[in-house]
This record gives sequence, C-alpha cells and structure tokens, in this order.
Amino acid sequence: IGLLLARGGWRAQLSNVRANAKPLLVLGVINTLVTSGFTLALALTVAARALLLTSLSPLWTALIGWLVLKDRLPRRTIVAVGFALLSVGVTFVPRLLTRDALTAPINAGDGIAFATGIMLSVSINTVRAFRKPYPKLPIPMIPISGGAFLFPLATAVTVLRGHSLTSGLGAQFVAPVVLIGVAIGGAYPFLYAAPKLITGAEISMVLLLECVMGPLWVYVGFGTVPGISTLAGGALLLLTLLAHEAHALWESKRTAARIRAASAGVAEVQVAAEPARSESVV
Repeated sequence: IGLLLARGGWRAQLSNVRANAKPLLVLGVINTLVTSGFTLALALTVAARALLLTSLSPLWTALIGWLVLKDRLPRRTIVAVGFALLSVGVTFVPRLLTRDALTAPINAGDGIAFATGIMLSVSINTVRAFRKPYPKLPIPMIPISGGAFLFPLATAVTVLRGHSLTSGLGAQFVAPVVLIGVAIGGAYPFLYAAPKLITGAEISMVLLLECVMGPLWVYVGFGTVPGISTLAGGALLLLTLLAHEAHALWESKRTAARIRAASAGVAEVQVAAEPARSESVV
C-alpha cells in the first residue's frame, strides 16, 4: 500500500490498474497457483522431496525463456544454472536417502511440487513477456491480485472441511500470519520487478538462496544446527552466484575497455587524416 501511495496515490493507481487489468488477472491466477501449490506439496509429501522438486525452477525458467522468449543466455549463466541445480541435489538428496523418505510412497504431493516449480518459472517469464506491451504494470498490485484469489479459496476450503473461521484466532495464530504477510508483501514486489532487469534464469538461481537462508534463520531463532549437506549445498550455491557475478563484472569491464580502445583508434585515424586533407586542398 505504501508503494502504491508513493507512486501517485489511489486515483492514479486505480486508473493504472484498469489499464493493466489483463496482466494483473493472469499474474494473480499464477501467483495463487504457486502459493497454494507449495503449501499443498509440503502437506501431502515428504518435505525434502517437495523442496527438491520445486527447486528445479531455474532449469524450467531457462528453458521457457529460451523456447518462448528467445533468450540467448550467456555461457556463464548456463554453467551457473547447472551448478545451482547440483547444489540443490547436494542439499536435498541425502535427506531423501533416509528410511522415512525412502518408504514414503510417491503421491499427488510430488506432482504438485513439480508443477509448482514450473508455475514459478512461468510466473517469472510472464512478467518479462508483459514488460513491453505493459510498461506501466503496477508491480505492487501483483501480490494483491494474487491475494484476491487466494483469500476466498482458503476461506472456502476452511468452511468445506468443517472448520470455524473464528476459532483459534489467538496471538499464536495472528503473530505468524502478520509476520508472513509482511515478509511476502515485502518480497513479492522485488520478485516481480527483477524480471525487468535480469534474465529469468538468474532470478531463479537467486531464489534458491531461500534453501540456504531458511536453515540459517532456524539456527539463529531456535538453535537447530544445519546438517552437513545443507551447509555444503549452500556453500556451493553461494560460490556459484559469486563466480557468476564476478565473471559478468569482468566481461563488462573488458567490453568497456575494448570500446574505449576502438574509440581511441578511430580518433587517431581521424587526426592522422587531417594533414592529408589540408595538403590536398592546397
């Protein structure tokens, strides 16, 4: 709401929403599918399997960007996506080798987790596809439009399952809901603004930092020490992202140096040509 008010007030934003109703509707539906899919996957299948399947999104984002948006990813990004997926495997595969995970049957939750990773990729690439036809797309309205779909859906599911909408609304329920709302409300505008600046594959790789930061926050808050596989996978992911950005910075500096050298060469040729022109005139 603060972002909306800072960008021209309610009247200007309402007019902008009407002009961008189509992309907001599409992104709101996709947002609802991603949020509800992730929640259902965690509830229906083994957490490690759900997280592993949803974390495959960098692969799908790169493929969709290449096939649909005709992205030409630099070699460094393709290599980084491969190492990012390897870090996901290092993090989650050991958890899948436990007795509980091995004996847990594959069910609908696994399919939902797999589809959720694809829908997250679709969401990122859809924002990029809407970038040119809708240059004034109100980014802060995207999570709000998603909430407009998700709230009645969650309410209907609660009522159909025979639960009360007012019972259990104590501090233990309200406080986490408020904190989650603040976190999601603060993160989603950046998530949907990023596709205007970098490729979808890069966004998906950065989103994998959640797999690293989540266990670290749990350690800070509750003292639960992350496992070796989590630390190893997180370290590999961080090194991959650092190497990717360092290589991009090096390439940009090298390109700038080449442009300066080419400009200097052209200037020298022009200076050398001036005396010849003067002699020809004489």
